[in-house]
Amino acid sequence: MAENENLGEVKALKLVGELVAAGMMEKPRPSNSWKDRVKDKLKSLSQHKSMVPVIVAKKKEGVYLPDTPVYERADFEGQNRIALSVKKLICSEAARMAVEKNMFHDDRILGNALVTMNSATGLPASVKLIDWGKARGVRKGAKMLDVYQYCVKTTRLFEDVDI
Repeated sequence: MAENENLGEVKALKLVGELVAAGMMEKPRPSNSWKDRVKDKLKSLSQHKSMVPVIVAKKKEGVYLPDTPVYERADFEGQNRIALSVKKLICSEAARMAVEKNMFHDDRILGNALVTMNSATGLPASVKLIDWGKARGVRKGAKMLDVYQYCVKTTRLFEDVDI
């Protein structure tokens, strides 16, 4: 991830009130072999640690739509209907955030929305947007309906299906 992308995401998260912390941390080692432990010890002595950027955002409620029982059980057409209802919820939330926080979520894919299901119907009731790596500022006075319509027109939840 490029440094300016991190900066943009930090700025967007701060503006929407979801930033917890941002900074750098030592890159974790995937292995715990004795050779890696020796290399780590030598690196710590040389002061040349491999650092990676880290962004921590507030935890959100919800689940990834394809992991929900109603979506898993549905046939292709049913999944598309459910996804379309989620698209409308995503755009409602994106429009609300744009008008209230002057920040528009510009990466509206299914993987960037956590869904809360209605316990009575089992259908999507609300969404929370995550991953603000692509966001745009919105002028004050933007109209909710205008942003919603733009969102519906430009959002593609899947790369290969126009929903």
